[in-house]
Amino acid sequence: MKNLLILLTMAGIFGCTEPISKEISKSPIEGVWIRHIDMYHGPDTTAYTRTNVAPDIMIFTPKYYSDAGNFSGERRPLITEDMAELEKLKIRTNYHANSGNYTLTDSTLTFHPITNMNPNKMQENSSITYPIELDTDTLTVFLKNWTLKNIRLE
Repeated sequence: MKNLLILLTMAGIFGCTEPISKEISKSPIEGVWIRHIDMYHGPDTTAYTRTNVAPDIMIFTPKYYSDAGNFSGERRPLITEDMAELEKLKIRTNYHANSGNYTLTDSTLTFHPITNMNPNKMQENSSITYPIELDTDTLTVFLKNWTLKNIRLE
């Protein structure tokens, strides 16, 4: 009995040499990002850069994303009772929110919306691809007339 106990103890000690937890590889885009700089470079000659833009947050998990913010890049005013309905509507619709899954390559990010404020972007097989540059702390997204620089929050 004593020999069996020693044998089981030795088997337990030497048989469990694998690490208990293995490191999980993480996609470089996973995490929380916030818009930091907007750079406009449209067809007209008025190029400009906005820093400290209104918050626009993107959250990436291993398979899914969520993106919310406002279109103008400027902070929206509070809605007051004395505002005209059209002014209130303008403030409310200057906002976007969407989420779904995504595909990431070395130089592109493709969004596949599941939900979106614009119903046209929720059609079956709907997707939009952007050229990007991605490093540890910065995600830069290139749109037609804009460059959007995002910094990692976590």
